[in-house]
Amino acid sequence: GRTPNVDYTLMRRRQIVDFLESIKEMPDLTPFEVDEKMEELIQMGPHVPSVLLDLLRRCDDDETIEIIAYALEYLGDEEIVEPLIDIFVDTETREEVKLRLLSTLASYGVDARDPEFAEIFEEAFDNIEEVMERSTEDMLAAMQNSDEAITFLLENYQEFPPQAKLELVTQFGEKKDERAVPLLKVLAVLQEPQIAEAAISYLGKIKSPLALAALNDIIAEIQDTELKKAAEKSARRLRLMEVQPPPATAKPPDGEIYKVILSFFDGTGSRILAFSRYVGADKSHVESINLMLKSSIGVADCYGSKSLSVAEFGEMIETLKEEVGGCEISYEYGLLLLKDALWQNQDGAQPVPPTFFLWKPFFRDADVS
Repeated sequence: GRTPNVDYTLMRRRQIVDFLESIKEMPDLTPFEVDEKMEELIQMGPHVPSVLLDLLRRCDDDETIEIIAYALEYLGDEEIVEPLIDIFVDTETREEVKLRLLSTLASYGVDARDPEFAEIFEEAFDNIEEVMERSTEDMLAAMQNSDEAITFLLENYQEFPPQAKLELVTQFGEKKDERAVPLLKVLAVLQEPQIAEAAISYLGKIKSPLALAALNDIIAEIQDTELKKAAEKSARRLRLMEVQPPPATAKPPDGEIYKVILSFFDGTGSRILAFSRYVGADKSHVESINLMLKSSIGVADCYGSKSLSVAEFGEMIETLKEEVGGCEISYEYGLLLLKDALWQNQDGAQPVPPTFFLWKPFFRDADVS
């Protein structure tokens, strides 16, 4: 007899739901490992985008929303922009989903600050001011608990037009909240004078020892004379407000370098340079910074982790070697390669990624200015 037609839709949906749940059960994934998971997801077939969009409409779990939204960004499929906007303006869509979709849409070049998007934005939210306030508070809370949240914001920052970058500084600076200090500190050392000046000014209005410590670090790091004077002025302001720097604590010795790995070129002129050093006396965990170097521009991307088990770092490196090959090199040679790449950034038109300045403290025993 005839074989009955089988509708595999529910089976495929279940497969994707189970996969998303498995990612939730691995909270300590590195960005590299998350992207590996995204590649696995894409391999499940052409139905993946439509299933993800449908799940997003109905999802009421914030962690799952985050994973789905990132997956939709990772797809890079322009055909999903219109369905995303439909979800964005749907009155049945939860506001938590809409807020997360702002960055997803931004990854496809849809700017929420663009006048052409204003009508869509107003249609999506009843009280825009309240929504923006909630969004800022949510980001501050996330940044307090996770360097990954700051990394995510800085990665999106690179795509912002100049005015939007300034608005971002204002959005967080006006809160006068010490949770914004790490972000403002990074923005203050980027090679963007107007942004840096605004960030330095706002740091001088945050009545917190953390803000004063950040300004002292900025004074020591930046080379621009005018910005250095601005940072000194902001620091003086805090001292006049009787803000004291954080109490000095005995600094633990710099962790011994564990491994430095250099991948081979991937066929497009890119390779990965991964540094790691031990955290803690038992040498069971490492902190790491991983940089993508492009032969044409210098440092193209950067991400890091404050704590990976030695086994997790090893798995990441083995995956890297399987994909493009690589070898272990000395810390000194790795620093030379990094400095050469940073020189290319300075000499060319491609600025150093903002995320590099977030993870730069890894090199506390070396000069990589």
